[in-house]
Amino acid sequence: LCITQDLKASQAFVEHFLDSGFNTEDIFLELIAPAARYFGSLWDDDQINFLQANIGFVRLHVIANAIKFSHKEGLFFKGKANRVMIASAPGSLHLLGTTSVSEFFRMAEWQVVVKLSNSANELSQAVSNSWFDVIGLSISIDEQLTNLPDLITELKRVSINPRIVVLLGGAIFTLKELRAKDFGAGDICINAKHAVGIAESLLPKDLNQQGSYQ
Repeated sequence: LCITQDLKASQAFVEHFLDSGFNTEDIFLELIAPAARYFGSLWDDDQINFLQANIGFVRLHVIANAIKFSHKEGLFFKGKANRVMIASAPGSLHLLGTTSVSEFFRMAEWQVVVKLSNSANELSQAVSNSWFDVIGLSISIDEQLTNLPDLITELKRVSINPRIVVLLGGAIFTLKELRAKDFGAGDICINAKHAVGIAESLLPKDLNQQGSYQ
């Protein structure tokens, strides 16, 4: 449906499930995320071309944004306001994963900044100018793993929060057995739903609400 000529077909399909009683958590975890992984596998196997894959990812992104603004549900317990920056590692080809994860953090009442960046320097500048409790990095391709330890080291070095937590996510971690500590990260999040709980479990136990945010 996402690569058909009918622009409204995929949106209508999702709306049907929402109208039938499924919630946004179901749609993000059981429909959008698997569809994105399936697009990736079709592209890897040369069953669809780059244009078709890109159209599919864009339409999934549009659907995710439409759900985010139209359907608000309290899926998580309320907690103190923490601040997270969700970003794709430089070189990412799409941003669907960051959109999904950021929505789960918002529903948990975190302050969320989604950073669209083409370079490591831009990410470093962001964490050196504003307080973040957590950085979530989405990795989509093998090439991003090479420089990932250096990127995380630099983000920790320049962060104005000396105890910042770095989490990793992305489809690549479902395909390879990788360890967070090998990259200098706190943990790897395979499931967007669980990312919030993992982030909160890794925050310093004596962390109090930080003063004003820039």
